[in-house]
Amino acid sequence: MKGVEMERFNIFLEESFSDGVYFRELRLSPEELDFVKKKFPKAKIEGNPKVSGNDQKAWYEVHIHPASGDREEESPEMIAIQKEKRRLEHELARLKKSKSPRNAKKSIKP
Repeated sequence: MKGVEMERFNIFLEESFSDGVYFRELRLSPEELDFVKKKFPKAKIEGNPKVSGNDQKAWYEVHIHPASGDREEESPEMIAIQKEKRRLEHELARLKKSKSPRNAKKSIKP
């Protein structure tokens, strides 16, 4: 990759793994895969290196560690957002469970 392409790809990666996202499925060229490995040395990368298409890219699942690459420590705002996300996920699961057919029968009074 040339300088401009590398910078664009770096920006793409930063945007892809922003806001607490640590997993993406990416279609990468061999050069891009090497770049990801250098940027996120602790990343877990799985995929089929079988190339698809004329652009010589293959699909990979990329799991980066929250503190890998050039990321700074998480800000208090990000920690608060992630805590709220977990709270909402639990609340949603509780609501889904309470709306299940088994629980719905209990709430219906004859």
